[in-house]
Amino acid sequence: MPNVAFLKTKLKSLHYIQLIHIWNATMGIILFGLLVGVATTIRSFISNGSELAGFGNYNTFAYPATYVYMLIPSICSLVYSVILAFDPSPSYPAWRPSKTFISSVALFAGALFFASLFPVLPSADMITRPESALSCSWADFMEWRTIYNNVDIYPWVNNMDIACGTLQAADAFCWVITIGWLALVALYVRRARQWKPIEKQQSSTSWPMEQIKKTETKTEIEE
Repeated sequence: MPNVAFLKTKLKSLHYIQLIHIWNATMGIILFGLLVGVATTIRSFISNGSELAGFGNYNTFAYPATYVYMLIPSICSLVYSVILAFDPSPSYPAWRPSKTFISSVALFAGALFFASLFPVLPSADMITRPESALSCSWADFMEWRTIYNNVDIYPWVNNMDIACGTLQAADAFCWVITIGWLALVALYVRRARQWKPIEKQQSSTSWPMEQIKKTETKTEIEE
């Protein structure tokens, strides 16, 4: 079990802010995988449905705009989380987060918040109005799910339902990551407010031998 002991020691040496970044990165990887799964299952449904409908290689599908908006901040925040997870700066007492840095963290938190919120809001997506994107009214594309509604013969017909459930799970993970980034904003702001400059010790410019001579001279005068 030496690897487990090494891992525990390594985690203890990390600052809790770094641990939050590692948590966000882990959730971001899961979120990215879910979003890729949504695109994969939709593509399978479209390609099989278009082939049976006689459309040939027609595989064009207008993805919900809220899905695309969730994908972009999730990738960016994942990369940023990985970078900050390896940054040991919070471990140093003298370190103070700058306003620019805090603003960048707040920007990611805000982008992820809206990415989580838009799929839930009714009429937030053009192709699902007046419903929300998570209502999955886009699942019956070209009514192929109704026309080929036989799972035994067409096993791909449930792919849109799978994509809908995966998108709902992705939105839940996006909320979790949003909470993590909002917590980081609060921690960085508190760190910036509680920061106090460390007083610099006055270093003597004289050489050690000069200090010894001065001490000896004082001793002789006292005698």
